[in-house]
This record gives sequence, C-alpha cells and structure tokens, in this order.
Amino acid sequence: MKTLTRLTARFLKEESGATVVEYCLLIGLIALAIITAISAVGNPTQQSFEDAANSWPDA
Repeated sequence: MKTLTRLTARFLKEESGATVVEYCLLIGLIALAIITAISAVGNPTQQSFEDAANSWPDA
C-alpha cells in the first residue's frame, strides 16, 4: 500500500504533463490567430487579383 501512496504522490507532484498542455494550448492559439489573419487578408486580396485579371482586355 505504501508503494501505491508513493506513486500517487509522485504523480500529483509531476508538472511535465502540465507543460505539454500549456504548449498545446499555445500552439492552438497561434494557429487560430494565423487562420484568422489569413481569412481577413485573403478575401480582399482575392478580389484585387480578380479585378486586375478582369481589367485586361480580351485578346
């Protein structure tokens, strides 16, 4: 029974799992920011390219 108690105490003191979770959350937030930025810039940019392509005279 002492071994189980010792293992439980060691498990509760372990902090490396929390670090992994923090890194995953950080990566998720960065990915969300990148996707949001691309979406915000992508639509006007696409419209600008379409306008430029439509302004060329047909040959």
